[in-house]
Amino acid sequence: MRDALPYKNVKDEEYFAKNRQQLESQVAKLETRMEQEALSPPEERKLLSEVSSLRAQLNKLDAFEVEQKQLDEEYARSATVIKEQRKETDQLLDALQVERVELRNRLKELHAALDKSREAGAVLVKERNQLRKEMQELNQQWKKEMDALKEKKKERQKVMAEQRAARKAEYAARDKERKEREQKRREQKEKENDLRVPFEEELSICKRVASYLKKMDASLSSRKPDTACPHGMEAFVWFEKISVAPPITRADIAATIEQVQQKKARYLDLQKKAIEKKQQQAEEKAAKKAAQEAAKDTEKPAEVQQKEATEASSATDDADAAEVKEEDPETEDVPAQVDVAAAEPEASSEPEAAVTTEDQEAEAKVEDEAEEESAAGEATEEAEPKEAQADEAEEVEA
Repeated sequence: MRDALPYKNVKDEEYFAKNRQQLESQVAKLETRMEQEALSPPEERKLLSEVSSLRAQLNKLDAFEVEQKQLDEEYARSATVIKEQRKETDQLLDALQVERVELRNRLKELHAALDKSREAGAVLVKERNQLRKEMQELNQQWKKEMDALKEKKKERQKVMAEQRAARKAEYAARDKERKEREQKRREQKEKENDLRVPFEEELSICKRVASYLKKMDASLSSRKPDTACPHGMEAFVWFEKISVAPPITRADIAATIEQVQQKKARYLDLQKKAIEKKQQQAEEKAAKKAAQEAAKDTEKPAEVQQKEATEASSATDDADAAEVKEEDPETEDVPAQVDVAAAEPEASSEPEAAVTTEDQEAEAKVEDEAEEESAAGEATEEAEPKEAQADEAEEVEA
């Protein structure tokens, strides 16, 4: 605030009055100039801005003056309070000096009492040694009782291992049902993906844009050819999605309709190619799946043996660990299954390009969809073992 004021001498008693006088003088000069001179609008706006700024400085100056007066009054009150506090502090120091002498005398008395307590301490040490001997005997008795408890705990853990084996057998049956349900869900999802038609949105937009342009042409038929075409925000989105420039005037509507029809024919051609490619990929995927199932049936006995060996080893490890720990072993957390869904890519919003570029973009779009569908299937298959482990962990913990 002080840096913005014209008069800088803060120590002057008339600091606020001189600053107010100078600011009011500047405001009066600017107002006189605005009244007497013929100013252009930009100059007049600039002068009005300066006048507003000066008036704002005057308001801030008044507030600053009031605040400064309050600070001066507060400083005077604080000086009085500090003087009184210093007087009280001197009196307190005198009292503390007297108390110090008394405490020294009391300390001498305590030293004499300490000598007497040391003599009594020797008697207490003798009693402590006797109690320590009794405590050792109790510890030996406690160890015998703990050994008996450990034997009982081993028997209980044996029963728990049998119950755990029964739960695992029950879980295996439920896991088989869950895998069958998951297989049906994946097959249903693959069918839905196969039924999805590529470029359906672009063809629908072409149809809406053509109808929109025809209605606009009919509504502007009585106007001049250079009449501007009014478009809404939604219409601009349509044109952008199919990479067609919207008509500016009524004369451009016919040419734009022709471009939309060409785009529609082009999307139909791309849709046909995409469907053929999708069918080919579905056949390849079915053949790959059949080969994987055949290989899985061949390797199944080895997997069953390995699973049984793992379960037997896990039961033995649980029993051994229980002998050492006083609490039951806890089951580690297993990450839950991640549901991966194939996201459909958005339609291209780039400007219109050559036919070869559109072909490449369309083919890339179809390939991306196929890759995403394949990735979703693989992710679901990879997540199955994790879900199985999580269910098993929940069963064991329960």
